[in-house]
Amino acid sequence: MNGQFKARTIRESREFAQQKKQIQPDARRLDDQLCSLTWVLSRKPETFFKVGRTKLYCAKTDPWPDAPRLRLYYTFDDDSVDLLWIEIAESTE
Repeated sequence: MNGQFKARTIRESREFAQQKKQIQPDARRLDDQLCSLTWVLSRKPETFFKVGRTKLYCAKTDPWPDAPRLRLYYTFDDDSVDLLWIEIAESTE
């Protein structure tokens, strides 16, 4: 690609989408919270914690005013990032 940058496609699993709705019915607010994280995931998904010897990775959001800290599990390849699971992270993590 001669130094050109390519961002991966972000894809949400059915479970991920269902969990998002359960965490916060106002999807727009949650999407705002996840925006910067998905930007990083599309460009450098290997930045976050790899779970053991699997292909699974874990990322956490930074605290937001009036919003819970979130933990996301995902996999990726050269073309896409698959968001598999989202949950509220304990405040002490």
